Amino acid sequence: MKRLFAAALAILLLASFPGAGSGQPSEIKYPIKPIKVIFPVEPGSGGDVLCRPLVEKMSQILGQPMIVVNKPGASGAIGLQEVHDAKPDGYTITATAPFIVTNKMQGLMPYDHREFDIIGIFQTDPGIICANSKKPWKTIKEVVAQAKARPGEISLATPSKGAIWWLAGMAFQNASGAIFNVMPQAGAGGFVVTQVAGGHADVGMVGVPEGKGQIEGGNLRLLAVMSKERLPGKFNYAPTLIEEGIQASISTFRAIAAPKGLPKPVFDKLLAATEKAANDQDYRKFLGTQNSIPLWLPKERAVKFYEDQAEIYRPIIEKAGMLKEKK
Repeated sequence: MKRLFAAALAILLLASFPGAGSGQPSEIKYPIKPIKVIFPVEPGSGGDVLCRPLVEKMSQILGQPMIVVNKPGASGAIGLQEVHDAKPDGYTITATAPFIVTNKMQGLMPYDHREFDIIGIFQTDPGIICANSKKPWKTIKEVVAQAKARPGEISLATPSKGAIWWLAGMAFQNASGAIFNVMPQAGAGGFVVTQVAGGHADVGMVGVPEGKGQIEGGNLRLLAVMSKERLPGKFNYAPTLIEEGIQASISTFRAIAAPKGLPKPVFDKLLAATEKAANDQDYRKFLGTQNSIPLWLPKERAVKFYEDQAEIYRPIIEKAGMLKEKK
């Protein structure tokens, strides 16, 4: 009799707590502590410059500090590895870029965007081609003509092999038919800007945020943009490669992502905060000052977008002899 009474009491107590016995709490309170945001790029890079203000907005919305930790290296693989291996509780996330797609193709990581929870894409930038301002070329056609006439003479600085602007450099070379002395750097676009502005390389492939200061300072000459449309704002004078008859278009797309398997309430809170921050008028104005382009694509749309981009990157990587992952 006592055992029956104890069993009945246990059932009543279990029933009195919603969600008990389901393995899931009835309500996840998130966030209740600071959130670590890993940037797999070096401080001062385009991704760093554009993502920090977004993270600040997200911190205000979520009501908790968001601590940025830069972990560059191996085309973003080092930082992404830490995020991938972190507990999927929403307290370790990342601001990422196309390397979350391309690293697996190149054998730098055993996983890609499909092994992360992609919260949303919030921004895009096309690649730009700049020359040292002391060089004689005024147009991209002049650069291409000389590179065809004297193969390998003109040096083209790019970020590290496999990085998005390295891919853009390869796409430019392939589409133009010119042959450059390609000079991959040890890091991202900031390294390229230093090389070209300092006269150590003739031309460079970077993103707008990295090149902006030296273009405005007169040390770099903006020659062309690798997008289907010209840049907004003061750099609108630069033609697209397509306008110049070179069929190459490569852009970067930055996103917030997290370890795979976030609880839905946590995912939804991060999604809402990212969307609100990405569409915040002050943040969009900031992007305008950087001649950068807002782009909001949440969850499934972001994943589909990355899938489509993969089909652009794959043949470039394969032609370069760096494709390790087969479809």
